[in-house]
Amino acid sequence: MKKPRSFVLLLALLTPGLAMAQSVFDGTWKVDMKTAQFPTKPDVYLLQDGMYHCKTCVPAIAIKADGQDQKVTGHPYFDSMSIKLVDERTIEELDKKNGKTVATSKSWVTPDGNTMKFEFSDSSATSGDPVTGKGEAMRVAKGPAGSHLISGSWRMAKMDSVSDNGLALRTRLRAKA
Repeated sequence: MKKPRSFVLLLALLTPGLAMAQSVFDGTWKVDMKTAQFPTKPDVYLLQDGMYHCKTCVPAIAIKADGQDQKVTGHPYFDSMSIKLVDERTIEELDKKNGKTVATSKSWVTPDGNTMKFEFSDSSATSGDPVTGKGEAMRVAKGPAGSHLISGSWRMAKMDSVSDNGLALRTRLRAKA
């Protein structure tokens, strides 16, 4: 009878240490962009008659595309956005939260009209350096006649680069006693 009690007592004493022990999942993990799979559902944009629409944003966005801050609601990381038309194939976006710039991006359509390239800097969900990157999307459908070339449906194709702080995932798992 003493053996089982000793074992239970020993287990009770070791349990806090085992619970604190490092898990095989603890550490910093880095996303491999070569194997990343992007959503198949395309993003849908419309830039026409001085208005910018992101129809697949949640919630959807509809603002003046005049380069000035426009109020948006329902987005946790920004409360205003501006869209500036640079030329017939390029736009710049600026997102702010409480008046502070949290994200910038530039998107442009290649001369063949089938690829949209973009670059971004986003500090909206970080406390340190902004996440930066460059990538491409492929056209799935054209926008209506008379709209800016950025208009239409675009499916993410690849990320050419993403800063390390955008790829790192830190985990710390604890065993349950």
